[in-house]
Amino acid sequence: MVNEPFLGRRSWSLWRRLPVVLRALLSALAVMIGGTQVWRYLIAANLAISPGAPWAAAAMVLYLWLYWRYLKGRGWPRSTSESRRRDLRAQQLTPTTWRWALVAGGSFMAATAPLTVILGRLFPWPRLLPDFLQRLPPLTLVSFLLMSSIVAGVVEEAAFRGYLQSPIERRHGPVLAILITSMIFVLVHLPGRPSVSPSYLFLVSLASLNYGILAYLTNSILPGLVLHASGDVASFALIWWFHVVLGPREQHGLPLDVAIRDPLLLINCGEFVVLAAVSAWAFRRLCQVLMAPVSAAP
Repeated sequence: MVNEPFLGRRSWSLWRRLPVVLRALLSALAVMIGGTQVWRYLIAANLAISPGAPWAAAAMVLYLWLYWRYLKGRGWPRSTSESRRRDLRAQQLTPTTWRWALVAGGSFMAATAPLTVILGRLFPWPRLLPDFLQRLPPLTLVSFLLMSSIVAGVVEEAAFRGYLQSPIERRHGPVLAILITSMIFVLVHLPGRPSVSPSYLFLVSLASLNYGILAYLTNSILPGLVLHASGDVASFALIWWFHVVLGPREQHGLPLDVAIRDPLLLINCGEFVVLAAVSAWAFRRLCQVLMAPVSAAP
């Protein structure tokens, strides 16, 4: 099968000669740009015209609806409808699969929360909220952060776990597909960062592995989409709380010999171990649920 959602018929011959990984990467970048750039333009226009009236979020809702319909196979050209729908793989799931997918992926995300605190105690985090956002009216700021979370969940899951990972899975298998997708996912999150720390890259790669495994096991990006968007909402809420409500504070990493004697850090380590164990158990249950119909067949 050929991944050709963005090309006309005259270009298909050249497109088919490209390696699957390159075709998938180009398609994913097109999906990524088509979603995130529009949101950036809307934010810029909103700030230039009327910062106190957050109309950009409402406009983005309409655009995301049209964007999602197109990726699912609607619209021109009809010859690529099946290819677009297949590579997006936004398959509907049974309630049981939904439940265990959210428990497995959600507990994995929860385990990264104490891990983030642990890494933050050892390695100080850079300033994450730009100054211009802090000066916005509260309603505008909240609407921008919420919509940014939704855009990230929809666009990044469609691009990475859909259009990038899906074709590579079919050709090279899930392990290579998830590893390549995670590497590209980390690279895409580097531009614009005031500083990049190994702990930040590690956490981003863990998130990508979580969403990638869920997409492979369930053959759907929907659980990862929900978790991705909700996780970004929680992250933005914490960033807003610490930088806007409490005010920015200078952070210093603790020496390792001091950190290991910190009772709070030891509690965080215990939380991480427990939540990681819960996630491993839930992923096992998810696999059992998905395999049950096959094992029950005569």
